Formats: sequence, structure tokens, C-alpha cells
Amino acid sequence: MDKLMAAFEICIDSSGEGAPTLADRQRGSTWITTYFGCANYPELYRSLFAKYGWSKIFVLIGLQAVVPRYRLCSVLFVKYMRQNPWIQLYVNEITPEKPNHDEVLRLFNSSSRVLLYFGINSDLRQLLIRASALNMTDGQYVYFTLEPIRDTSVYGYLSWNYNLSDDTVAMTAFKSLLILEPKPPPASALQRGVEVAQRSRQRMGISKPVLVKEIVRASFVL
Repeated sequence: MDKLMAAFEICIDSSGEGAPTLADRQRGSTWITTYFGCANYPELYRSLFAKYGWSKIFVLIGLQAVVPRYRLCSVLFVKYMRQNPWIQLYVNEITPEKPNHDEVLRLFNSSSRVLLYFGINSDLRQLLIRASALNMTDGQYVYFTLEPIRDTSVYGYLSWNYNLSDDTVAMTAFKSLLILEPKPPPASALQRGVEVAQRSRQRMGISKPVLVKEIVRASFVL
């Protein structure tokens, strides 16, 4: 699609995140996006690592098929960090359907004190609970995750509070977790999103209210 639109010199305004090559103007691409996605985070991570002197980074990638965006984020992160010779990466994968948190944490403990997680939020919660049981949430270890858009229907619920019996343990464990996310949009931007939805309903002749997902709203309120 990108090549076809470029041939006709037609701009594609997308609300999604595509491959990094789509932003390469040398290829004649006419694709742009308003999505604040994975490509915005690697430099922020690198700055944090440099500030605190963290050079050995343990990367944990969830292999779930339902949210491929985490896979894309991890690929961009690993590619970017390997351009920095002072950073040493330990890349591992985990299958949420059959997670082996004890083995993952053993490998983490033997190689680093900084863990970056790319995967579904519910599995991260279970990982932190297990880390707490192994005394790995005592302030000596740092866990990172990112939440480009707070949409539970897509990314799951990123919280210690699941109304379960282990919530208290999870709450304590979450104190070792740093979450990177965009700055919340101002009220004026949210109102602009509502107005866009209303105009769309009128133009399309839709009488019923349209529920706009946060993943879409975040794209047109920027």
C-alpha cells in the first residue's frame, strides 16, 4: 500500500504504527502517523541507563500472539541498544501459557539487576509476585515496562490491584516497577477527540453513540 500511494504521490495519514522503514523519506514514502508508539522509547531507556550507570540489561520478551506490538517494541529496542557498545543485553523469551518464572528470575539474578519486560500485563504481575517471594523486590532490582496507550482491551490491565488474594503482595512488588508512558493529554485534547467522534457520526449518518477505543482516541487527540 505504501509503495502504491507513493507512486501516486498520495499522503497516507495513519493512526497506527508501521514498520520503521515507512518513515524513511529517502524511499519516497508518503506515510505519516499520529501514533505515539514503540519507536519513541529506546532513546529514553538509553538516557536512563546512562544516568544511573546501568550497563547490563536483561530483556524479557513475551511470545504471546494476541499482542504483536510488544514484539515490535522489543525488536526496535534491541536493535537500538546494540548500537551502544557500553550496553550489554541479555535477551530471553517467555511463553505466558507456560511461564517458568523461577528460571527466568534465576537467569536475571545471575546476569543483571535491571529487567525490561515486553509482554502482557497479567504475566508481568505474576512475575513480580514470584520475584517478591525470592526477595528480588527489595530495592536491589529494577523492573521496567511500557504502556504506550492505556487500553485494557488490547494490552491488559497494568496494576497490582486485581481484587485477588495476592493483591497485597503484588502492591509491594510493584514498588520495584517503573512504567514508561506518554504524558496524559490535556482536557482540551480529550474534548477535541469527542468533537472528532461527533463529526464522524454526523457525516456517516450514525445515530447511536460510537464507543471510541483509547488506542484510537490517543491518535487523534495529539
